[in-house]
Amino acid sequence: MGPTQSQPKRSGTNSLNSGATISLSLLGHMRWSRGSRRALQYNVDFMPAEEVVRVGRTRSPFELGLGWLVDFKKPLFNGRSALLKEQEKGSRYRFAMLDVEGNKPAEHSFILKGDKQVGTVTSAAWCPTAKANIAYAQIEMPYGAVGDELVAEIYYQRELHWTRLLAPCKVIDAPIFKSPKRWQTPAPPH
Repeated sequence: MGPTQSQPKRSGTNSLNSGATISLSLLGHMRWSRGSRRALQYNVDFMPAEEVVRVGRTRSPFELGLGWLVDFKKPLFNGRSALLKEQEKGSRYRFAMLDVEGNKPAEHSFILKGDKQVGTVTSAAWCPTAKANIAYAQIEMPYGAVGDELVAEIYYQRELHWTRLLAPCKVIDAPIFKSPKRWQTPAPPH
């Protein structure tokens, strides 16, 4: 190939891996700023049933906030009877969005109600558009309803020393940031 022909240039800083990292970071920010429960991350917010080793670690569509995807009008599909039973008696867990006080992300924290552990954080980050510390958590029923006040047990390292922080948090409804121009058509000039 000669110098005039088009060929992609590859350098150490512009590799495919760095692009994947950026896109996952953007996906995370989209989830936290919009409060999108529809953008769950595989092996972060849930694990597929065929990969789970321990009984009770699977999550149903209802427990992940995706019950709107289940169509009981279909006569037959795998898991239909189990989902009907869950719909009648209720779910074990609830996927909730938390507004955590302070500036320490509650990544992989325990969620407490009083002295009882009622859930775990699956992902967390500072949301710059809403200026809030946001976390997604799997919370045992009946806890985790919008407005519930809970506590996140956060561990973070500072100057080679681990610190434990009990941060108050509140279950909120998504989305937390609503742009006034979100549904404006045509798009306004900048």
